[in-house]
Amino acid sequence: MNLYIDYEFRNLLPRLSIDERSKLEESLKKDGNLDPIIIWKEKQTVVDGHNRYDICQSNNIPLKPPTEMSFPDKDSVKVWIITHQIGKRNLNDYLRSVMALKLEELLKPIARENQLSTLKQYKYSVVPNLAQRGKTRDKIASVAHVSHGTLDKVKLIEAKATPEQKASLASGEASINEVYNKIKIEVHFSSKTCEWTTPQNIIDATLKTLSVIDLDPCADGFKNIPAQSYLFRNGLEKVWSGRVYINPPYGDVIGLWVNKLNQEYISGHVTEAIALVPARTDTEWFRFLRNYPVCFINGRLKFGNTANSAPFPSAVFYLGENLKSFYSSFKELGDIWVRFKAD
Repeated sequence: MNLYIDYEFRNLLPRLSIDERSKLEESLKKDGNLDPIIIWKEKQTVVDGHNRYDICQSNNIPLKPPTEMSFPDKDSVKVWIITHQIGKRNLNDYLRSVMALKLEELLKPIARENQLSTLKQYKYSVVPNLAQRGKTRDKIASVAHVSHGTLDKVKLIEAKATPEQKASLASGEASINEVYNKIKIEVHFSSKTCEWTTPQNIIDATLKTLSVIDLDPCADGFKNIPAQSYLFRNGLEKVWSGRVYINPPYGDVIGLWVNKLNQEYISGHVTEAIALVPARTDTEWFRFLRNYPVCFINGRLKFGNTANSAPFPSAVFYLGENLKSFYSSFKELGDIWVRFKAD
């Protein structure tokens, strides 16, 4: 019996370990193939039983007549394969989560095109139930027997982890939390990371200095700063006004934000401002601010919810006329410096 193997289907599932395949081969040689291979009727393609089919073909073990199933398209086959196998194999939380994330991506276009109803004819599919009510992510998590939070962690792991880290997760040598926490630290303190959520003590000192924050022109999407208004992503294109707090993206674009702040203050649009930036005194953008009072923060700040401190020192600049207020608000956080002019 010659059936077609689609390696895209086959690679949806984790490969058997050497030990698992050896035991399966031993069982098939001893007892024969007791369960029929399941195939996509229209394409004569294996959708379930890839390993059994390979072993039987290699060892001339007779196959039972295959069970044929009809599917409207290739994505529908993929959905069936994952939903059929996710609870069938003895997989750990990481491997089930990886499969669940694949299923989630497949369901998005299917749901948009209202194609889920066509899958109800498949005896083994749980997809219609997933689409009936509630968020897809919650339903997918339930099918995979993992939490919503676990799926979020594995999604980051799949995007950022090294092949070695993924292999250790698949084998059970490392836990999801262990790898996730390591990646979060690496990403958070990478030079490629642009956004750094402001620590609460900086927010408190800023409010004490300005009384009210009228604008956060480079908000992080979570409105971490208690400002009266926010600009998201397009802050460089807008006019700033009033009392401004800025914790700019820390990547290559930081110079654009610092220059923008300087221009808006000189023009009179911004009346007062606090700027939290890395204390990179060797950069050109840092020198844009050298005429303004600055607090060099003691030690290293902890941004967001991370348990680790940043790998660089920080500085807070004040643009305004109320230097005494800035000094009294920030003096406990670091030394206050003002540029000396001989004339």
